[in-house]
Amino acid sequence: YGWLLGFRVVTGLGVGVGLSVDPVYIAEVAPADRRGALVSCSEIAINVGILLGFIAAYAFRDASPDVAWRTMIALGAVMPSILLVLTFTVMPETPRWLVQKGRVAEARAVLFRLKAKEGTLDEIQAAVREERERGAAG
Repeated sequence: YGWLLGFRVVTGLGVGVGLSVDPVYIAEVAPADRRGALVSCSEIAINVGILLGFIAAYAFRDASPDVAWRTMIALGAVMPSILLVLTFTVMPETPRWLVQKGRVAEARAVLFRLKAKEGTLDEIQAAVREERERGAAG
């Protein structure tokens, strides 16, 4: 029981971090005219996931306890973990982060892949430069 509880806490922390990082990632990668809609879709997906959890619990209410909890763990931890790992293989780093690390060519490639407007890289570079100047001055 201790291991199960411990890993449930780790899973909860991971979900919490993911939920706080998700809107930031979307805001940095999405075009300005679509950011709000994409963050809203993300929030809706979270609520749909919660609803599916309740539906799954209801579906397994009559199953034997040994089967029910194992199935719920598989549905609630194993499957999302696999999907998360698969998603990370196709998610690019944010162009802003790449520019901050001096990897401008990679940032340009990511912006091209995201079909960003011309001048977006210049805006990001100017914003990063301004942040650095404010950090050095303050």
